[in-house]
Amino acid sequence: MTNQKYDIVTVLNHDYMPFGALFMNSIFDMVDFKNISNIFVFDTGLEEEDRVLLSIFPKVKVVATDMKTSHKEMHDDEWCRNVYSKTTFLAKTIETYKNPAIMIDSDSIFLSDFFDLVDPSYDFQACLRSNQREGFSSHIGSFFVVNNIEKAAEFLDDWVKEIESGSEKHKESPALSRLVKSEKYNVGDVPEKLVSYFSYEYAPPSEEVRIMHLKSDFGRETVRKRIEQPFVKDIASRYFR
Repeated sequence: MTNQKYDIVTVLNHDYMPFGALFMNSIFDMVDFKNISNIFVFDTGLEEEDRVLLSIFPKVKVVATDMKTSHKEMHDDEWCRNVYSKTTFLAKTIETYKNPAIMIDSDSIFLSDFFDLVDPSYDFQACLRSNQREGFSSHIGSFFVVNNIEKAAEFLDDWVKEIESGSEKHKESPALSRLVKSEKYNVGDVPEKLVSYFSYEYAPPSEEVRIMHLKSDFGRETVRKRIEQPFVKDIASRYFR
């Protein structure tokens, strides 16, 4: 567990704004803000009304970018642009503010505080995939912790290079996995079931789950379907109807 304050970094566009509302309401509701310096939302296609809503929440800073993306289909090119921008935006945040930081996907709901899982004895912490399957990456980029800001620029630069050189259809997580496996850096694991919980069987989260990840899947291709899936709908109804 850490005594440091962290910046939270995420990326958001207008089509993902229902997720953004859940993200902000639930982090404000469930997470101890004494551990948070800032929440940076990198604007990749927000509307003015979205920025106004986000500005209501404490410690939130909306950061303008030159990107304007949308979401039409599951894992389309615009989705990829958003995902691949995250690492660069994280590096920019650390370079500018000199704080340790945690990158969390915006399609997440916080069920309880997660800072007990942050361990500064590691320079970095990555989300370890729960079910290791052949052909899948060992780690996923939905939750990533930078504890050591001195080594952050080199790590994130290597991650971007791995993304750019990757041959996979979806590059972020395989690139991260290759970097972790290289053992060039001191990286600790955080179990997916705790900070990026997703159930293919629509099973309810256990009490140990800190963060649910409302990622897309067959049957959950749209934003509405992802929010209205079993067990998520009841949680989401706490914050909006």
